Amino acid sequence: AVVSTQSTGMTVGEMHERVTAMYSWSDVTRRTEQVYRECSKPKQPLTSRLDLQWSRAPVAGTLYYICYAISYLIFVITSWLQPEHTIEVVPCRYEDGIVEKGRPNRLGR
Repeated sequence: AVVSTQSTGMTVGEMHERVTAMYSWSDVTRRTEQVYRECSKPKQPLTSRLDLQWSRAPVAGTLYYICYAISYLIFVITSWLQPEHTIEVVPCRYEDGIVEKGRPNRLGR
């Protein structure tokens, strides 16, 4: 940052004001809400998503199919080597979102 201010001839304060003007909390919250709304939409079935990738980009769609097939194969092999019923389950220490009496967990629940 110091080298940058020396090369542009701006002071650190001027650089700070310039960066501050680039961002506004209302804009950040608006964009964050858009992302959350998009993520909360119902998901398409996997086959529909794969077909969509295939139709939009034949080369990249093929690579996507191959990557998915490899990851699924790894999942199947791992499930066969270490079946789910043999994995020790860690008991949940939370009761209705309360970690300690009167103190909510970090998610605010």
